[in-house]
Amino acid sequence: MSKRIALITTWFPPNQGVATNRMSAFAEYLAEDFIVEVFTVAIEDNFTQLSESSAVFYVKSSSWKDFFKHYSTDGKLLHFFKTVAIVLLSKVSTSPLKKWANTVGNLLEKRHNEAPFDCII
Repeated sequence: MSKRIALITTWFPPNQGVATNRMSAFAEYLAEDFIVEVFTVAIEDNFTQLSESSAVFYVKSSSWKDFFKHYSTDGKLLHFFKTVAIVLLSKVSTSPLKKWANTVGNLLEKRHNEAPFDCII
């Protein structure tokens, strides 16, 4: 019986970025020897079976930070202003992903009760 790993990350496709590529490659690497379930942030709840040994649970985020999401089509100036807004709002606000983290925690607990995880990353 293969070991089960839960990977919780906000950086996973279809998001873009270096960290996204790293986490995706990490999940693929782990799936060669383990059963991997990825829990990540998304625009809407969804589930995708990537292979026999890996799956992704997309959990909806409803945060003010979503309004300032970066896109590859953003110009440098727009990217700069979005970054400044995120930094300033994070100084005066609670964690923008607090609700998402609670939802993921509940889903993780449900999945763990169905089939226990050996490791949570």
